[in-house]
Amino acid sequence: MKDKDDKDKNDEDNFYLVMEKNLKKIRLYQERQKYLKSYEDEKRRLDNLERDLRESKKIEQREKKSIKLKLIEYEVIYELMKFEKKELFNKRGKVLKKFNIDDKSSVSLKKEDENKYFLEYQEEGKEPYTITKDFKTKDEALKSLFQSGQYEIIRDRTIFKLDKDTCIYLKDNKDKIRLNSFNINSLKLDTTTLNNARKKILLESLEDKPSVRKQLIDKTLKHFNIESKGIDFKITDNLNKAKETITNNLQNNKKINNIKTEIKNDSHAFLEGFLGFYGIELNKKLDETKQPFEIVNNRKGYSINKCNRKGELSRVSPYFKKDEAIKNLDELNNYLKLEKKRKVDKSLSLKNRSIS
Repeated sequence: MKDKDDKDKNDEDNFYLVMEKNLKKIRLYQERQKYLKSYEDEKRRLDNLERDLRESKKIEQREKKSIKLKLIEYEVIYELMKFEKKELFNKRGKVLKKFNIDDKSSVSLKKEDENKYFLEYQEEGKEPYTITKDFKTKDEALKSLFQSGQYEIIRDRTIFKLDKDTCIYLKDNKDKIRLNSFNINSLKLDTTTLNNARKKILLESLEDKPSVRKQLIDKTLKHFNIESKGIDFKITDNLNKAKETITNNLQNNKKINNIKTEIKNDSHAFLEGFLGFYGIELNKKLDETKQPFEIVNNRKGYSINKCNRKGELSRVSPYFKKDEAIKNLDELNNYLKLEKKRKVDKSLSLKNRSIS
């Protein structure tokens, strides 16, 4: 155990040395470009990164520190590569297909000329940059990163199918894609089952609704006998993103005064219990939620589908162009509304007859 702790400490020390060295290099590059209009903004961004790196050394919780260091590493590499690998940024080309990772990031398949296809990463607030070399075909470009050219896009989230049951869910691999984005080699991305990826998308979609989040958080707080009044547990993306907020509230909020001392002192153990119960309640909510008909896009086109709570997808229409699929879905939903109204009207009519 001691050997592992020593190794972790050495790895962390080396990480800080590399990051500090890279920050100095970026500072030198910036100084050579003082004449640019963007200089002050670039300088301010670097000042913030240096401050974040210093403050990260004070973080004691291992998981929280690891998340912070990953983010700093990406930001530092991104800033450094803007100077050392300028050719990767804003490479010209026509966007053939955009694959969303989440609401703020995506990968685009682009065509530079007749026989040059490549992939480009884009994140909100940053310049887009190339994450593959050039390939002769679209399939080769996609397979170089995703191991497959077969994709499925549902609710603005992207899955790449490896076989009948296995896939790569882009959101699960965001850190890998962006942290290795300047490596220009094939990345080893995490895989999951197709149904599990779809179920994650359904859960994320459900959790995105503020009313559902509040209901589940209140229920979880009540389960742990925590006074919820005045406490704002904001879960905006998923359970992982919630951990830091919940931990800070547990440690700092004076209104939490009825938790047993031993649980309060061991905030990590409490947090795992809290998130575990929350996850169970979220899954229960999914079981109760009726899923709508929706459009799913793959290489064959756009079709109307229904996805059940287990992540099993059923296609109920032929493939259309996008506009046609949207039109047909609207018509289907209008028809279902009318049918529902007819049933209600008929039920009321029969009830009134029996009364009279």
